[in-house]
Amino acid sequence: MTTTDPASQAMQTITEQFYNALTSQAHLNPQQFQLAQGNVALGFTSEALWSMMDIVPNTSIVQTWSPGNFNSFSSNFGSILARIQSSAGGAFTAALGDWSGAWTKYISTHVPDSLKDYPTVFQNWAMSVGMDPGTMKHCESLLLAAMDDPISQAQMMWLDAGGNPATKAYTADILTTQTQIDEAPGGSVTLNSGTQSSNVQNTWANGNADGFFNVFFGGGSGSYSDQTVELAAAAIEMSIEFTHIATVAVTPLASGTQTDGPTTYPAWYVASALGTAYENDNYQIWQPGSPGWADFFGEDGTLQNVATALVVVDGIAISLTSQASINTSSQQAMQTAFEAGFFPFFGVEGQGGWNQTTQFDAQGRVVVKATCPVGSPQVLGVLVSPIGNVFGLDNSDARRSRAPAARPLAETVA
Repeated sequence: MTTTDPASQAMQTITEQFYNALTSQAHLNPQQFQLAQGNVALGFTSEALWSMMDIVPNTSIVQTWSPGNFNSFSSNFGSILARIQSSAGGAFTAALGDWSGAWTKYISTHVPDSLKDYPTVFQNWAMSVGMDPGTMKHCESLLLAAMDDPISQAQMMWLDAGGNPATKAYTADILTTQTQIDEAPGGSVTLNSGTQSSNVQNTWANGNADGFFNVFFGGGSGSYSDQTVELAAAAIEMSIEFTHIATVAVTPLASGTQTDGPTTYPAWYVASALGTAYENDNYQIWQPGSPGWADFFGEDGTLQNVATALVVVDGIAISLTSQASINTSSQQAMQTAFEAGFFPFFGVEGQGGWNQTTQFDAQGRVVVKATCPVGSPQVLGVLVSPIGNVFGLDNSDARRSRAPAARPLAETVA
């Protein structure tokens, strides 16, 4: 990404510098790490944790995390399940014939309590609508066969878990995650914007930094552009101490149940079903029409990457000093800007445990101290994997290994 706005130019450079300092000094692999930008508190419920685990990373070293700005892994998975079919499931649907529409409508509002109950539900429905015994018995045998197929299992599990509107659980809960954070070691990062390299070409995102906040203050508010430019011109020295740095695995719930208070959440994820969808760009697996394979896995697809871990920090102490003086006429505006929160956590004074002071020394240099105590963990970023790597293939190898997509019969005879 290139930009001509002075504040944006300054912030892209600072973001890239911080990314390099962070990955090097906190031992985060630049071939995996993506910085989460914003005031990203972990929260205190399992549902809040799962919503962060559910974020699909874009192909950039940094991603802005703000409400309503999330591309969801579980939603992508559910949308894919609606567009793929197993051979066994297709045989069941074909055997239903004219009954298929009525069955689909019925099962969408009469989801069984467990997968093993589907044959009974089908049998009861078939008898209630007057299906002849021979057709019912044939369809029931095909349904039993389909239940052994990963795609059909995934589709039924997805319905059991409430479909797209429902919260989808992950294997980690907030209590075990908090324990992991409390037991994690700490670390520190220092940044000198006058000397730190901003070259991020050799990262997993190949230099792409789309998604950075374009000003240093106020969570990205454009009203602080002038202060951003002045601070960047003065250059900064920043040091950050973390009491704990934890890497929390992101694993969709594939079996059993998970709880958040009084609510129990069922399993919803079948990895082999997603793998089959990814590795087969053809009409044997994908139904004709849109969205198709490329809409999810192609160059502009919505599921090119997945998060494999959250990187969470707790107990934060930041010290920032400008290397040059700030104009006296700008000092009040600069102090106000810092009070609105500042890069990289944008924690606002008095909110979420953040406490900060802003002063100017005898030479007119700004001196800022900010702390967020242990017990208020923040999401620093995620570890990222290309979707193909999840199934033991890199994306380019997977594309080469797929058979050409077969066209529907109607297209071949047109």
